[in-house]
Amino acid sequence: MKNALYAFFITGCMFLAFAAFTAWSHWHFVENARQDEGTVIDLEHEQGEHGSTWYPVVRFKDNSGKIREFSATIGSSHYRDRVGEPIKVLYPESNPENAIINDAAGIYTTPIIMSLLGAFFACVGALPLGYFLVRRIEASRLLREGRPLKVDIVGVELNTEVEINGRNPWRIVCHWFDSAENKVHQFHSANLCFDPTPWIIKRNRTTVYVDRQNIQKYHLDISWLPEMA
Repeated sequence: MKNALYAFFITGCMFLAFAAFTAWSHWHFVENARQDEGTVIDLEHEQGEHGSTWYPVVRFKDNSGKIREFSATIGSSHYRDRVGEPIKVLYPESNPENAIINDAAGIYTTPIIMSLLGAFFACVGALPLGYFLVRRIEASRLLREGRPLKVDIVGVELNTEVEINGRNPWRIVCHWFDSAENKVHQFHSANLCFDPTPWIIKRNRTTVYVDRQNIQKYHLDISWLPEMA
C-alpha cells in the first residue's frame, strides 16, 4: 500500500513541476511577445460529449507587414459567433508563425489543469503517508517511554471503519484487566493486509505500551508477526 502512496505522491510532484515549468514558459512567452490585432475569419467546429467547441481561424498582419493565418489550438463555446470580429494575438517577432490568441484563460489552461492534477495526486499520497509517519513517531515514543502491559489476545476482526481497495483490513484484538479499577481495557493492533489468525492460535499474549498519562494512547506490539513478501 505504501508503495502505491509513494507512487501517487511522486506523480503529483511531477505534475506540479511540469505545471510550474509550463506556467513559467507561457509567462516568458507573453512577456516577450509582440501583440497585434487580428480578425476571426472562420471557425473550426468540434462536437464533444459535453457540447460544441469552436476554434477560431485568425488572420493578422505581422511586424513586417506580411499577412498570416493560424488556427487556435484552444477552443471554447464563446467563440461561436465571433466570425469577423477583431481579436488580440501574440507572437514572437522572430517567429510570427507561432502566433496564439491573447487569451489568459487559454494560455494558462494547461498549467492550471496540471496544477490541479498535481495537487490531487500529491495529497492522495502525502496525507496517508503523513498519517503513517505520525503513527510511527508515536509508536517509537511509546516503545521508549510507555508503560508495558501484558495483554491477552482474544481474537481477530475486520476493521469496518477502514476500506482499502474495496476491502477491510484485519486487526488483532487484545484485552487487559485493570484489577485496581475492575475494568477491562480493549486494544487494537495496527491494520493488517492479511489475516493473522494462523499466527495467534498458539500465542495467547503480547505486549502493549501505553502512555503513562493516557491509556487511550498505546502501541500494540505485533513485531512477532511475519512480514508480507
